[in-house]
Amino acid sequence: MDSQVRKSGPRAPSFCSFISLGTWATRPLLKLAKSRNIPVISGLEMFVQQGARQFELWTDKPAPEAEMQRVVELELRRRG
Repeated sequence: MDSQVRKSGPRAPSFCSFISLGTWATRPLLKLAKSRNIPVISGLEMFVQQGARQFELWTDKPAPEAEMQRVVELELRRRG
């Protein structure tokens, strides 16, 4: 994994890593990004934010993001 990421890779605040897969295969990438202080945005966060934006577009009302996050986390725990 390390050979695929340059040691002197991007460090600008606008650079981040999006991890949309929630599997064991992403763990080395997450560890590497965190060790290099690269912000990581999880698939869970992307999922909730996408849903929130869709809610706002369809309803013209602010999305209940905290509630959406809570419900998704609760369901993921239920499914194990």
